[in-house]
Amino acid sequence: RRSLLGSTEGTRSRGRGLQKGKKGAVHAAGASGAPITMVCVQHDRDEASGWRGRRESVAGRVLPPVETEGRAVGDIPERMARCHRQMAEAIATL
Repeated sequence: RRSLLGSTEGTRSRGRGLQKGKKGAVHAAGASGAPITMVCVQHDRDEASGWRGRRESVAGRVLPPVETEGRAVGDIPERMARCHRQMAEAIATL
């Protein structure tokens, strides 16, 4: 089994909250048949900023995998919306 790690947002949000996801990671997961496993972390409060900034622990949560095997390419927008909603709900609890 192979794994691919990627940020569907494509970048850090710099404290602006959860951003809209991009389709590339979802396409790659679907093409390989790998599930999407969402890893959520609490929002940065500028306490751990930069390479030399003060380091602080952050809370995180791994959500249950979303299966992609056998899913149609046309399902991607709905799958992305569901993942985004689940991530937003999880982040709100951190």
